[in-house]
Amino acid sequence: MSEPPDRVYGVDFSAAARDAGRNVWIAAGAPTAGGDRLVVDTLEPAVDFFAGDPTAREETLEHLRTFIAREEGAAFGLDFPFGVASEVTDATEWTEFVARFPESLDVDVSADGGEKAARPAKRFYDAMDGAYEEATAAAARDVDAVGLSPVDWRMKELTFYGIRDVLRPLVTGEEIESVSDEANTSHVAVVPMQPVADRSVVAFETYPSEVFRGLGANPDGYKGRRNAHLQARLENLHALEAAGVALAGDGESAEDDDPASDDARALRIKASAYDDALDALGACYATWTHTVTGMDFDHAPESFGEIYV
Repeated sequence: MSEPPDRVYGVDFSAAARDAGRNVWIAAGAPTAGGDRLVVDTLEPAVDFFAGDPTAREETLEHLRTFIAREEGAAFGLDFPFGVASEVTDATEWTEFVARFPESLDVDVSADGGEKAARPAKRFYDAMDGAYEEATAAAARDVDAVGLSPVDWRMKELTFYGIRDVLRPLVTGEEIESVSDEANTSHVAVVPMQPVADRSVVAFETYPSEVFRGLGANPDGYKGRRNAHLQARLENLHALEAAGVALAGDGESAEDDDPASDDARALRIKASAYDDALDALGACYATWTHTVTGMDFDHAPESFGEIYV
């Protein structure tokens, strides 16, 4: 049995062209020695989390993938679709699908000039829309039906840029090596499609609203600015805390948290005020629960994705 991760991260993803850095939220923490609690000490948008204050999509996602590759022994839960149904790709395994994405799709997403030439996610959506529905029939994906289809109009940019600009570089290593000292990067295992090696970085897909549903909290009504949305976020936050999440904030020790501290209050305010921050916290919780006894995942190279909630 492998060891639990040193640190766990939850990433609420965004592919906003100009301000992804303000919309990607990252929660981070460490399990206590006994594994019965997760002490979260960080909850920030990417623009504050990463040095250099990235805001635009390209630089934000470059920071994210490079950070993941450098965090030896850590685990990441990421809130975007990691794959599509196998019926719409000519790849026989997920690793091949990602390494050649988007050319690995059975539909043409190449540019044909005009306005769409600069909007690859729009081309991806247009090309996949009818073909996907026809090919997959009632099955949205090769995973349990959780959440929206990866080619839904609300998900298309998360799917496209998440796979192309985060997962593909992690799988191939090419763009990571171009910006990092190879000695400071680690093997990244995207589970369950890739095997986990000793001290690997583990990454998997999660879905925060389903995490909240599993906790018996409020999976549907927490996104928005009305008082009812705030109350729903507080309900979800309280459910996370009851399930073992402790908000510390000082980052010094997983054993030395104080829920009444100023840092803990600051984290609680963020999680209740911003639904993206709460989603990152939910993703961090899911990452912890799936690695609390170690980073042992069944290797399933034939899978095109699994969602861990």
